[in-house]
This record gives sequence, structure tokens and C-alpha cells, in this order.
Amino acid sequence: MEMYLLNMTVKHATTHQDECNPGAAYCFFSSRTKRRAGRLIARIIVLAVIFRVLTSYVFGVYLVKGNSMYPSLRDGDLCITYRLEPYTHSEVIAYQAGTAVRFARIAAAGNDTVEITQDGILLINGYQPAEEIFYRTVPGENQENVQLTVDDGKWYLLNDYREDLSDSRTYGSISDDLLLGKVIFIFRRRGF
Repeated sequence: MEMYLLNMTVKHATTHQDECNPGAAYCFFSSRTKRRAGRLIARIIVLAVIFRVLTSYVFGVYLVKGNSMYPSLRDGDLCITYRLEPYTHSEVIAYQAGTAVRFARIAAAGNDTVEITQDGILLINGYQPAEEIFYRTVPGENQENVQLTVDDGKWYLLNDYREDLSDSRTYGSISDDLLLGKVIFIFRRRGF
């Protein structure tokens, strides 16, 4: 048994030496090591392509800037969004606003009627939605009441911090192609 192990060790050592150039003073990389490195680089490239496809078409990773969605989202939170499910009322979504990514809650979908009274009451299709929003919904600057019907294929979005008017009350309804996905995970980076 000892002789067999000795033969295996000698055979492995001579095989490793055979992989190096016979005239070289030393063997920096053997062909086996080069093959392993090539496979590792190929795996890294494949994983990078898969990650890029997933973050382009399925998931999104965005950083919250500002407190327009306070207390749901805070400045500095990292959000992961999912793009492949249909959107529904009251979901928090990310959307493209010019060059910035913003977050808002879906208040109404296409063909819904939205009414915001001077008293701060939000009505969707004549009913007050069941929301856990702590702030009064103001109609907008220099407006007493808001009453409109959302166009088909568009979304009426409102911030959770309703006194921040940088949502559909100022910019109008958001088209479907500007939505970047619904928020499925929040990573709090600045406390709870």
C-alpha cells in the first residue's frame, strides 16, 4: 500500500513538471492553471451578463433621495423593485421623473376619477381609500379642489408625505412606460 501511494505522488509530480516548458528555468503557470483561470473568467462574465439582464428587465435597485415618501421610505433607503407583476392601488412604486428616480404610491389607475377637496379629503371613484397616511392631502398650489379622470394607460401617484407636491398633483398622471417597478424590499441605511 505504501508503494502505491509513493507511485501516485511521483506520478503526480512528473505530470505537473510535464505541463511546464522543459527549457524554462521555472514554471509560472501550468496549462492546468491557465484552463482553470479561463473557466473562472468565463463564469464571471456569464454571471455579470445574467446580473445585467435581471437588473434591466426584472429587478431594479434604487436609492431614495429626499423624504417625499416619509415614513414609508426615508432618505438614504435602498429599494429593490420588481417589474414583472401588474400594479395595483396603494402599491409603492419607483418611476422615472426626468433624469431622477422618484418613489410614490399609486392612488388611481386609468379611467379612475380623482377628487381632492380643499379640506384635504382624497376620493377615488367617489370613495375615500383606506390608507395609513398621517398627512392631509392638499389639492396643490393655488388650487381649491382637484377633480379629474385619469387617462387610460396612466397612473395618478401621490407621495406619502402629502404636503410635498412633487407628484401627480403637480406633474399630472404618469404613463406606464415611466414606471420602474413596485418596491418589494427596503434596506434601511439610516436607522429605523
